Amino acid sequence: MDIKLKGSIYDNYNKHLSNYEDVSIKGLERWKNYYHINYNRFLPSDKNAKILDIGCGHGRLLYYLKSRGYHNIHGIDISSQQIKAAIQNGFDSVECASAFDFLNNKREEYDAIIMIDILEHIEKSEELQLLNKVHNALKINGRVILQLPNALSLFNEFLYQDITHETAFTSGSARQILDIAGFKNINIYSVMPPSHGLKRLVASLMWWLFWQNLIRFYMLSVNGNLMGDVYTGNLMAIAEKR
Repeated sequence: MDIKLKGSIYDNYNKHLSNYEDVSIKGLERWKNYYHINYNRFLPSDKNAKILDIGCGHGRLLYYLKSRGYHNIHGIDISSQQIKAAIQNGFDSVECASAFDFLNNKREEYDAIIMIDILEHIEKSEELQLLNKVHNALKINGRVILQLPNALSLFNEFLYQDITHETAFTSGSARQILDIAGFKNINIYSVMPPSHGLKRLVASLMWWLFWQNLIRFYMLSVNGNLMGDVYTGNLMAIAEKR
């Protein structure tokens, strides 16, 4: 996508987002359960850990991290509107910056770098470049946490819901690019969607008992193997710098 067009879209991201999501503190509160279910077990045990949230938006993950007692956290986002919303939500350790520029001179500074729904916005030729910068910025034994649209999901809905998305990933391609970037101990996980109360319980049961098994049957029938066995709309890739 043309850089100027993409820049214009990002500048208006918050306006688009507010059409279907509450970007206030009340809205941030609703996301805590989602992050707790999917992310909590992968976060550093040390509450003093230095964590970078690339593509922090209006502060969804930062809000959760703060609620869990992490205080050495920093967020960056390419959208000035998103950063403005994050500041309005009480986050002062945020800045409007490109990940490429921000990470340029960072060497072994962070215990964890988290990129939720970021890599799919980048041209293929730049994906590895960004991951190399992330690898450089992590401390030894530091961890990168990625959330990516899953190309093996039933409808691949997360790839097509945003016109700035360039690509989706499978378990195999996520492992491949992280391995090339020098990461070790790479693991891929399912990401359960955000929902609340009884709705979340029913959706989770339907997934684990019915939909996942149906997709497994399809994969075995058509491909002869499970193709990684992760079929949720998004997948999570966890890897370490050794």
